[in-house]
Amino acid sequence: MWASGSGKWHSPAGLPDRQSSCAESERPMVNGVSCGSLFGSPEAPLQVPDLTEYWGAHRVATCDAPVFWLNFSVPDSTRRYLDVSAGSLHPASSFGSSRLLGLRVDAVVLSEDQPELDISQLEISLPPGMTKGTLLQSAQDVSSCRHTETEMVTEVNQGMCAFYDSFGPWGVWSSVLLDRHVPISAPGLVGVWLRGLQTGKFWVMLGAAGPERPEDAELGKRLGRACDDV
Repeated sequence: MWASGSGKWHSPAGLPDRQSSCAESERPMVNGVSCGSLFGSPEAPLQVPDLTEYWGAHRVATCDAPVFWLNFSVPDSTRRYLDVSAGSLHPASSFGSSRLLGLRVDAVVLSEDQPELDISQLEISLPPGMTKGTLLQSAQDVSSCRHTETEMVTEVNQGMCAFYDSFGPWGVWSSVLLDRHVPISAPGLVGVWLRGLQTGKFWVMLGAAGPERPEDAELGKRLGRACDDV
């Protein structure tokens, strides 16, 4: 993974360092920011192009379409870990952003290889016939980064888990509210929303770079996926 403030790739403990590649970074799934009815229903979701890469998108949740729906397939039906990360602008990112402090992002992964869902825990409606899935909820306490499970490079900034998203010489602090991985082996849907079905802007990153391997269980982590020069 990329060490904060450096241009050098660092691999997890026990693995050799290697050169960074833009293939390791998230790629945009949409051109610009999606909103409204676009990808706002499970019948017309955004297709994740290739789950072996990591993909990002920005979304504006509106009253008529509070849920962002994405569709994914699993290459060769190989068991993989689907990484689901999401957040919003960090309260320290700009003047007036302190109102974002209380935002939380939740998600659900729907697939036939997932357990039966307790529908009573959901605040969204599921597509007809889909009852198997995994509910992913942001931690209420995000003052540390202990809730993160993937190899995103995070740090605590002004009392909130964050990462610095750079764009050439510019960048912005984003909060990391949800960062989970889910074992998958079948195609499915991911729905992402602001808790309480609030309106507002959030970001999502999805990907499953490699099949589940014995060494993954030993390390408890997989290779990082971000480079700070794109």
